Amino acid sequence: EQLRLIALRGASSEEVEELLEGDDAAPAGDFLDEIVQMEGVQGEHVYDKRVQQSVRLLDKIMLQLSKKSDHHRAFSKKLLTLFETSPLASEARDDAFQAVLAENERLTEENSRLQREANRAQQKYSRSSLKLKECEDQMAMLTTRNEELERELEEAKFDLDKAQRQANKLDYKLYTLAKVSNSQLSKVFPL
Repeated sequence: EQLRLIALRGASSEEVEELLEGDDAAPAGDFLDEIVQMEGVQGEHVYDKRVQQSVRLLDKIMLQLSKKSDHHRAFSKKLLTLFETSPLASEARDDAFQAVLAENERLTEENSRLQREANRAQQKYSRSSLKLKECEDQMAMLTTRNEELERELEEAKFDLDKAQRQANKLDYKLYTLAKVSNSQLSKVFPL
């Protein structure tokens, strides 16, 4: 969102429309948390789309910075040429030169501020990329662990079924032995 605002600040009306059309990202919530909750391919697609959008915005910011710097240099050269060839009195020339220096300082500060904002945005992008990779690694690890636990659960179910079948066989044997035993006892000790 900050990149978009920076890019909008110095964009032409056509660029503003393009930036506003291309921005379908949800402004609320933590973007990376939303991606982690998405299915694998969908999350990758949304992340790639956001990365491409961020790269385009950074390119636009850098282009704006470059244009402003070029404009600033050309303006300074024109003014110096104008002052050198000016028929103004020395005092008026000095006042005008001081005004130019003040404007030059303001433009230089604006360029520096834009550069700092671009650097912060690049750092934020790098941190976001790193956090996403960590989340992907953690998700892969948890998926692997989940698969292992599912296999262990299936093995435990198989062992439980096997034990239940053996218990049923033993119960049947005990039943038949008890039945045989009762019939033999009734022959030996009739009631």
